[in-house]
Amino acid sequence: MSDFNKQTVAQGDLIFKAGDPANTLFVVQAGEIELMDAASGAVFATVGAGQSLGEQALVPGGIRGATARAKTEVQLLQITAAELQDLMEKQTPVLRPLLEALMLQQSMHNAMRRPA
Repeated sequence: MSDFNKQTVAQGDLIFKAGDPANTLFVVQAGEIELMDAASGAVFATVGAGQSLGEQALVPGGIRGATARAKTEVQLLQITAAELQDLMEKQTPVLRPLLEALMLQQSMHNAMRRPA
């Protein structure tokens, strides 16, 4: 994961807001992040160590569908969409469609967890 940059986010700080451009993928090394519904602000999921968020960065022109806030102090690894595209181009051709399918699955899973 040498292509990833490290970031520390203080408890309560926003990582991104719903509607922001999806230009960065994050992997949580330590701490917890709350995902909040764009319309109601209700927390619908918590993301912790070993999990990722911001998978929309895999799709050019993607936008954030939720707001992410640090529930605790968080240690993140992050990679920009452009860096991610460069990394994927260096890999096997099957990697990109596989990651895009996983991103779609994650987005659908997140949508199902949101309050009605």
